Amino acid sequence: MSAIFKLISSNEWEDAKITGVLPKNEIDLKAGGYHVYQFDDLEKLCKLAFTHDDYPIALELEPSSLISQLTWHQPNQDRAWKEGLIKSEDIYADLVMNIYSFEWGDTNGETWCKIIGE
Repeated sequence: MSAIFKLISSNEWEDAKITGVLPKNEIDLKAGGYHVYQFDDLEKLCKLAFTHDDYPIALELEPSSLISQLTWHQPNQDRAWKEGLIKSEDIYADLVMNIYSFEWGDTNGETWCKIIGE
């Protein structure tokens, strides 16, 4: 079973630790679930969806309790990454197994981000 990840900001994670529930962004709300991703796409998605000042993190979710609600969508011409949708009202913070942060940099005017461990 592949690992699944949710990208959120550090501030959203702090709130989730208090409420016990992971936040949904506008795209999640519109889709009626939580968008999740695979490890290999996290750096690309982080760069697209966040800035360094957002302090994004990747939450690795315990997959066995979510797999029945998860549908994967393959990459296409509009989206160069595999995207999952978990059709769930809530995902509880206690399903987070690991937390990864990102290192940001700039090489020749090109911003990059690299995933680093917990």
